[in-house]
Amino acid sequence: MRSKPRKGSRVLGLALFLVFFLATLLPKTHAQSQLDLLLKTGVEIDTNPARLTDQGSSTDVAQRLFASFDYATLDSDNLLRLDVRLGGKVFADRSEEDAVMTLASAAYEYRGFGELRLLASMSVQDRSERGHVRDYARFSPSFGTRLQLDPVWVSIIAQPEVFLFKPDSDLNNVAIGGAASIGWDPSELWSLSASYSMNRRSYSQETLNISEESIALGDDLRVDWNHTAGLSLAYSGTVFVRVGAYAQRNESNSDGKQFWRYVARVGATAELPGALFLDLHGSLQRTVFDQIGFVDPTFTIDDENRNTVEVTLSRDLLDWMRIEARYSVFLQEFGGDETSYERHLGYLGLTFQVGD
Repeated sequence: MRSKPRKGSRVLGLALFLVFFLATLLPKTHAQSQLDLLLKTGVEIDTNPARLTDQGSSTDVAQRLFASFDYATLDSDNLLRLDVRLGGKVFADRSEEDAVMTLASAAYEYRGFGELRLLASMSVQDRSERGHVRDYARFSPSFGTRLQLDPVWVSIIAQPEVFLFKPDSDLNNVAIGGAASIGWDPSELWSLSASYSMNRRSYSQETLNISEESIALGDDLRVDWNHTAGLSLAYSGTVFVRVGAYAQRNESNSDGKQFWRYVARVGATAELPGALFLDLHGSLQRTVFDQIGFVDPTFTIDDENRNTVEVTLSRDLLDWMRIEARYSVFLQEFGGDETSYERHLGYLGLTFQVGD
C-alpha cells in the first residue's frame, strides 16, 4: 500500500489561525460579505512528471483535484480578503511525484484616510511530494501604503519572506526587501504600470569560490541581492490583453550565482463563438550568468523560470459547472546552462463553483 504524501497540515493550520484571527478585527455591522467556493477535478497527461533535464522522464497520467475558499468582507473603512487553496495530484505509475500544494492568505486594506490606503497581508504556502524532492514552505508577510489619485496610483510595500527548502536546509533563506509601483489608469479600458523591487536574501549555506583549478567553500554565508524592474500594459475591452516586460539582476557574494534575467509575458482572454472562452498565456525568458557555476535546485522549482505557453478552452455547462481543456508546454529558458528541458501537459476536467 502506498503511503500518503505529507499535506502540510501544520502550515495550513497556522495560516488558517492567522487569517481568521484577522477576520475578528473587522466591525460586523453594515458589512458586505461575499463567499466563493470552487472545486476542480480532472485528468492530466504529463510527458515529464519528474521534471528531468536532457533525457526527460516517461509520460504518465495524473488525477488532479483543486479546491478554493475565497471570502471577502467590506464596510465603510475596512476590506478583508481570506483565501485558502488546496491542490493535489496522484500519478498512475510515478507515485513519488504525487504532491499536495497548500496556500492560505489574508489581505487587509484600511480605507479610512480617503485616498491613502494602508495595506497588510500574510500568505503561507507549502508543497509536499511523496518523493520529497521539491518540498518547500514559504512564509510571506507584507505591509505598505497605496495612494489613489485617479487616474494615477502609487504603492510602496515592504515584503520580507522566509523560504524553507525541505530536501536541503542549506538553501533555506530569509529575504528582507520591498517594492514600489506606479500606475496610470486613463480609462476603464487601459491600464499602465511600472514597478521596481529589491531584496536581500540570506542563505544558510557557505559561499562558493570558483577558479580554473578548483571549487571550494568560502568562510562566509551566502548573501544575494536581487533587483527587478518591470513595465506592464493591460487592455480590458471585448478581449482582455496584458503584456509585460521585466529585467532582473541578481548579485551574490558566492561565485556562479550572479546573473541577468530578461522576461517578456503576454496574456489574453476572449469569448469565442459557441459560448467558448479562450485563455492564452505565454512567457519568454533569457538568463545570462556572469560565471558558470551550480544552478540551485530551487531555481526552477515550479517551472516558473521556463519558457512557457498555456492555452485553455472552457465552456459553461450550467450556472455552477463548466468544462475545461488546457494544454501547457514548458521549455528551457534561453541562455542559462547548457541543459535542455521539455515538458508538455494536457488537462481535461470539470469546475464546480458556488458563490454569493
